[in-house]
Amino acid sequence: MKERGGLPMKPYEGLKEHILLVEDEEPIRLALSALLKEEGYLVTEACDGSGALRLLLSGFRPAFLITDLEMPRMNGEELIRVVVSQRIEIKAVILFSAASSTDPRIQRIRAAVGKLLPFSFVSKGEGDIVGSLIKGIRMLI
Repeated sequence: MKERGGLPMKPYEGLKEHILLVEDEEPIRLALSALLKEEGYLVTEACDGSGALRLLLSGFRPAFLITDLEMPRMNGEELIRVVVSQRIEIKAVILFSAASSTDPRIQRIRAAVGKLLPFSFVSKGEGDIVGSLIKGIRMLI
């Protein structure tokens, strides 16, 4: 938790949600994980869709799935397709992509899941990324 005025900030109510963070680029995954943990979230990481799927099929049930769209072995769209077909309950999906919200892949994902927040790294600084993610998660709760 961050501190303000020397006193620890209390986490926003509900921020103890568990997030599955799926990102193949290790520096991005580690930085996002650390920043989300500072905000009070519980974070489990996977380096690709197949690793995330193994966790989910073993019974792990995060509240949120944050996944990259473009990854080797199993991409974000394929992962989400399996999550939906297996009826794995997740409150919402946050999708990292440089693609626009009109991209057919994002439209297919939006149709498949109830709550989707497409999210782009383009033109955001590190602080803006986490701030935008936190704001998006709060909107989806």
